[in-house]
Amino acid sequence: MLILVTGGSCSGKSGFAEKLLAETGADTKKYYIATMDAADEESKARVQRHRTQRAGKGFVTIEQARDVHLAAGEIQAKRKISERTAALLECMSNLTANEMFGADKVQSEQVVIEKVCRDIAQLEKALDLLIIVTNNVFEDGVQYDEATESYLRALGRMNAWLAERAEQVYEVVVGVPILWKNENKRYNMSEIFDIVDEKGMPTGETVSRDEAHEKGIRHRTAHIWVVRRAGDKVQMLLQKRAQDKDSFPGCYDTSSAGHIQAGDEPLESASRELFEELGIAAGEKDLDFAGCFAIEYEKVFHGKPFHDNEVAFVYMYSGPVDSAELTLQAEEVESVAWFDVEELQGLLEPRDSRFCVPMAGFLLGKKWCDQFMKES
Repeated sequence: MLILVTGGSCSGKSGFAEKLLAETGADTKKYYIATMDAADEESKARVQRHRTQRAGKGFVTIEQARDVHLAAGEIQAKRKISERTAALLECMSNLTANEMFGADKVQSEQVVIEKVCRDIAQLEKALDLLIIVTNNVFEDGVQYDEATESYLRALGRMNAWLAERAEQVYEVVVGVPILWKNENKRYNMSEIFDIVDEKGMPTGETVSRDEAHEKGIRHRTAHIWVVRRAGDKVQMLLQKRAQDKDSFPGCYDTSSAGHIQAGDEPLESASRELFEELGIAAGEKDLDFAGCFAIEYEKVFHGKPFHDNEVAFVYMYSGPVDSAELTLQAEEVESVAWFDVEELQGLLEPRDSRFCVPMAGFLLGKKWCDQFMKES
């Protein structure tokens, strides 16, 4: 289980997170993963102060300024049979800064995001409970230098990834914890869509996800194809949808796709979906627009009628991808697989029941791939 605790500076988030860890029970081995890099006297004094504050709480401290997957290995090595384990990682801000600026050279935003998310996924697997503390970003309205802006963007995108992945998300405001998400029940406006015209332009009205799919009200989605060159062929990455999805469970689909929330733009939504579902940290400049197409159908899934009516915005991503290293969003994606474009077309044209890829979306992607091969 993953719990995310966020808040502003001195909001009380750390104390609340420690309380959550302490309340896991006497039968749980409790770890405190400290990410502060004590490089000067001031930071060393702060580390010592934090150690004093934690004294007597029964936490085992692991100092891990970067490479937090190593903490996972240490915890697993010490774990006894049938022992429950929980850990508090304090905090994402320090960890991100250490990974980006702590080496001999400054690491890129994308490299840091992919590494930290991969390390955290490994740490989560080693524990029964992982609590992560992070900071709210982009709330001060200040324009910083490019290196700092890159750091803030990386932290913000990882915060979004963690919030999507977590079973519970708390925001601590002036010492008061507010529960925003609990066991996938959202207490926000995240499932509200813009109603759009036939070209995908918002009409100024909105609709909930449930009503949109119940009544077939037109809304927008972002579809992203991940492609690579394999010799003289082009391959497309397909995701196998999770078994409890509300439509086409267990079927192979476009690499990544998702609804565009009210007020969001297609490109930013595409970048976010790719990161949340597959862990690919693609900037908006890394995505090529391939076109739009309409989708409308009525089916029954899990015994309930489902009427989809959407305008899909298609984007292409051709950056380096190792499918074995992807961080899949478990509630959305069961697995991924590469398919040759020509092979895939042969499977889609007779409407193989294992696939739910929209043919119009595939053809837009194939057209882009044909041009990609000519230019490469």
